[in-house]
Amino acid sequence: MILRSITLEDVGAYAGEQRLEFAPPSDEAPVTLVGGLNGSGKTTLLWGILHALYGPLAGPMVGRKGRYETFLRQWMHGSADRSAITLDVAMPVEGELREISVRRQWQQQGDRIQESVTVAVDDVFDPALSSAWAETIESALPRSVARLFFFDGEKVEALADLDRARDTLRVAVGSLLGLDVVDQLITDLKVLRNRETTAAASPQDQAKLDQLTGEVRRVEEEVTNAQQTLGERIAAQGGAAKKLTRINDRFKAAGGPIYEEQAGLLERRRAAEEHLARVRSEAGDLAADWAPMLLVTAQLKALDSAVEDERSVQRAAELTGLLRDRDKELVSWAQELGVDKMVRAALGKRLADDRADRDVLGQQPRTLCVEDECALRISHLVHGGLDQLAVARDRVLRALEHANRDLEEIERLQATVPDALGVEAIIAERDSRELEAAGAAGAREAAEEELARLDRELEKRSARHQRALEQLAEDQGHEDDRTRVIKHARKAEETLLLLRDQAVAKHLVRIETAIAEALHELLHKEGLVGGLSIDPATFDLRLHAPDGTPLPADRLSTGERQLVAQAMLWGLARAAQRPIPAVIDTPLSRLDAGHRSHVVERYLPNAGHQVVVLSTDTELVDEHRDLLGSRVGREYFLDFDDQTGETTIRPGYFALAAA
Repeated sequence: MILRSITLEDVGAYAGEQRLEFAPPSDEAPVTLVGGLNGSGKTTLLWGILHALYGPLAGPMVGRKGRYETFLRQWMHGSADRSAITLDVAMPVEGELREISVRRQWQQQGDRIQESVTVAVDDVFDPALSSAWAETIESALPRSVARLFFFDGEKVEALADLDRARDTLRVAVGSLLGLDVVDQLITDLKVLRNRETTAAASPQDQAKLDQLTGEVRRVEEEVTNAQQTLGERIAAQGGAAKKLTRINDRFKAAGGPIYEEQAGLLERRRAAEEHLARVRSEAGDLAADWAPMLLVTAQLKALDSAVEDERSVQRAAELTGLLRDRDKELVSWAQELGVDKMVRAALGKRLADDRADRDVLGQQPRTLCVEDECALRISHLVHGGLDQLAVARDRVLRALEHANRDLEEIERLQATVPDALGVEAIIAERDSRELEAAGAAGAREAAEEELARLDRELEKRSARHQRALEQLAEDQGHEDDRTRVIKHARKAEETLLLLRDQAVAKHLVRIETAIAEALHELLHKEGLVGGLSIDPATFDLRLHAPDGTPLPADRLSTGERQLVAQAMLWGLARAAQRPIPAVIDTPLSRLDAGHRSHVVERYLPNAGHQVVVLSTDTELVDEHRDLLGSRVGREYFLDFDDQTGETTIRPGYFALAAA
């Protein structure tokens, strides 16, 4: 399948007629990049594609619950009494690639919503295909396979809980292997067996079965009503969330965060001023001590040299008299030892010359006459003390610079605090919206719990009904046509179940390999995951370390678990081996920065032969947009007007918003 274009007419936030053309499949530029702020209509585009293809059957794919008619009414823009979606695609029809245009239109007629579906082939209306479109698209692109190619970031987040991923794996594997047909046959055989068993029952047994059937149908009706209630509450929560998002955006634009931080800023300023005072005190202490000596470093070094010279003169004067007596003794000792007379004469002359030199040195005048203690202090300063003072000075100066800068930053922030009158009105409205959103979330949670309770009740009632049927079948021991049908239907069920298990076991390795390859391409941490396996009975996904030991999911970070979920969808899509476009809503919103680059660079351009990415202003921007480079064939920006509540599709991505 190839997506050509989508046209929305008064759908969601899209007023009037809005058209978006998709980039054609291309190895060079397969990506259509659509940017928009939260609430601008990105998800509406995803839902619009699925709605055009599958209509009411798209509900589970987009998380829609409740009555279809209620959804259509809520999806109409403003006061419009008619809405439509037209999706143009190229897809095989009877073995030949044809241009197909699917148009779903719904409008208010009295108290009801009436929907019509028209399909054109090569711009010519095809009544047969229009009436059989549901069967045609299900055959060409089963919903269970489409789930792998059309999804949003929330689905990845949900699959990151590997315990919840088994249902997706079970359905996807069954569809990829064609087992949905086997499952339908098993269901049909069970219906046939139950019908034949019921028809052969006695009046008393029939009455009991009718009672059990009535209980099942009653609970089924309650489940349907609960699903409708949940759908309405999900819609209400979505509306409340959008209102809260918009008021939060207004709050940020009005400087609300800095306004709320006033008390914290006052405390930060007090702490900064105290810190600055401490640093200044330390600087004053340093200045009152030896630090001024750094100003006369050269002079101190010259003084140290002069003091050392005078100390040499003093030592020479003190040694002259001592050396004369010592030298006389030394010459006498040499004579006693019998040293040659000429040697003794040379020694005496050498010692006399040394005394003469020292005598000349000792006669030099001394003007400083520095005491020993003072000389030691001067030497300490020159040989290390000044360096230590310089280090202390630099440290204090840096501390002063940082303390002053911190205080200036706080003062700058305080200067930007907005006027209380305007912000407090927004805060009051935001608080109201938060209460509304919390109430809507609580109501949704209560509806989900009630639906879960009714699902359990339905399961219990259905099991009781099924056990009664099976017991009745066992009690019907006589061999007639009806009981033979029942017996053979049961055997056929058992055979089909065995066939299903064997098919799964045979092909599961290929699917495991595809998911493992996708995971290795996405993970940036080498050696983290060595492999994975899927339990053929429970469809639990199990990870293995490189040494083959089990790798519990809790050993992975949240981002790594999300990459496992992304790899699961990518691997299943690869295993499908079908040319299907991929449409991905907010693909990076649940990923941390460390994993985004690999997803953008390795996954998005290769998610399908044609890729549509719906991004917020915090995802595919700046360096992440640059990673896609020339792989983007077309770019759009969803320009939402806060005043009118309308979105216009424009070319240019987020560059338009900044212009």
